[in-house]
Amino acid sequence: MLKSKSPDLFSFTITGLNDIVKKHGGKSPQADDAQRLISDFITKMTDDFRKLYKDNVVVEVLTVNPGLGIYVRKTRSLMAVDDSNVNINLSKDYDENYPAIFNIILWLMIVMFVVIFGVSYGMWNIDPGRDSIIYRMTTTRLKKD
Repeated sequence: MLKSKSPDLFSFTITGLNDIVKKHGGKSPQADDAQRLISDFITKMTDDFRKLYKDNVVVEVLTVNPGLGIYVRKTRSLMAVDDSNVNINLSKDYDENYPAIFNIILWLMIVMFVVIFGVSYGMWNIDPGRDSIIYRMTTTRLKKD
């Protein structure tokens, strides 16, 4: 019985069944015996894990048929590349002033955003009755001499 809070993963890889099927055939007694051994192994390991983890077990069986062909990874050497006629579609180089121009434009945009936001905020919260010079100078109040 294990008392850790983290889940455990056990992975078993069984190879060789495909070779037995290729050598003896799919309906041969050797292939049936190999499949029975694998099935017995999975059943025994599942029972052992159920005892160990108090029936908190998930068992997943994944079968992969490798197919008839053999997969080979082909590698290339960088030393074998001929540099004379290579068109590798690279982008153009940037100007040497690109970082300076980018910085100027970036900070100009940030300052403009802050200024426009400040002016807009001031206009949204203006009270024309008390804050505006226009409304103070155009009142219809008569002067008393």
